[in-house]
Amino acid sequence: MGLLPLMLESSEQAQFLIPAAVSMTFGLMSSTFITLLLFPVLLCLSMVKHEKRKEPTRVIDCSHS
Repeated sequence: MGLLPLMLESSEQAQFLIPAAVSMTFGLMSSTFITLLLFPVLLCLSMVKHEKRKEPTRVIDCSHS
């Protein structure tokens, strides 16, 4: 949100900084998605896969870390 005013600026001086602000914003958004959503889901799926090999009747709870 802090880079949004720079991305929406129309002055000539800001035209040099807008591409950097856009790439930084989308880089932060994608890394946040990967860190907060993708890694925990993959970890939970990995735990379920490994636990199924050991005890197939046990239920896996991914809510605790």
